[in-house]
Amino acid sequence: MVALRLDTFYLDANNNPFRLQRIRFYWSDLELRLSNGETLTITDSIDLSIANGTDTSMIAVRDDYLFADIDRATRSITLNTVAPSGVLASMGATFGIKEPVN
Repeated sequence: MVALRLDTFYLDANNNPFRLQRIRFYWSDLELRLSNGETLTITDSIDLSIANGTDTSMIAVRDDYLFADIDRATRSITLNTVAPSGVLASMGATFGIKEPVN
């Protein structure tokens, strides 16, 4: 396992040097798990228009998507306000966005 760091040089499979200046990705299906076993999820929803061939349909999905844009100046990710009562034990998320929302 390699811990990738910004502004550090690495070698690719052909020994060409490269460095990461910015990391950008989406998270979805966010869950906060408390030490008492309770799981907190975002309950907000959003209506999306999904194309299916020549037809378009509206679906309601949980609005728990986060765009992370990490560069040298920004090294933290901000979630919407969540006020749990308890001790945070872990966090679960999907790296990326699943179909049909993707």
